[in-house]
Amino acid sequence: MTNPHAEIPRFVYFSSFIAAIGGLIFGLGAMLAGGCATRTLVRTAEGNIGALISLLAFALAGMITQFGVLEPVRVWLRLETARPLASGEGSLAGLLGLPSWTLSLALTLLCLSLILGLGDWRKHRGMVLAGALLGLAVIAGWWITGVLGQDEFSATPPLSVTVAGPLARGALYLSLGQVAGSLFSLFLIAGVLLGALGSALLSGDFHWNAPAGSR
Repeated sequence: MTNPHAEIPRFVYFSSFIAAIGGLIFGLGAMLAGGCATRTLVRTAEGNIGALISLLAFALAGMITQFGVLEPVRVWLRLETARPLASGEGSLAGLLGLPSWTLSLALTLLCLSLILGLGDWRKHRGMVLAGALLGLAVIAGWWITGVLGQDEFSATPPLSVTVAGPLARGALYLSLGQVAGSLFSLFLIAGVLLGALGSALLSGDFHWNAPAGSR
């Protein structure tokens, strides 16, 4: 009888272990900081001093990991856990051997059925509209950076609405004046910060809030 795990490469187990450890660290850090990087950025714009401290620590640690003394460790982990993908393997649908549009359509129909079936969505039209606009903004980000903003002489990987990496690149720019990657990420951070600040001021939710002594 053959061993079903004999053909699984060692790097699969190693990368899974690294991903689990990384997820554990992220979850603990997010709870201690009061939220993920995006929530911390928004809470900072609302005047939360504790979130500001977490945001500065987040940006500094990200810069150290991406561009500082921990960069060799990050590169080593990436090389040890990465492998080239064949055509179509880069998506869940491709791994399952399905057409690329099937899972997207299924998830869309599932989300619509949950929105229409659970609760009275008409009382929360603003939230539904805001969520739809955020989703469209993510898609627009991929299109802008992957199609509209591509330079045929210097191609860069497309990216969209993400905060962790841009915070590290923003800290690098503010400390050393160096621009790493696309300017899209730097303007994204500035836009989210200013947008959240403007929203907090207009709604009257902005107020300086120091963390409790126990925090």
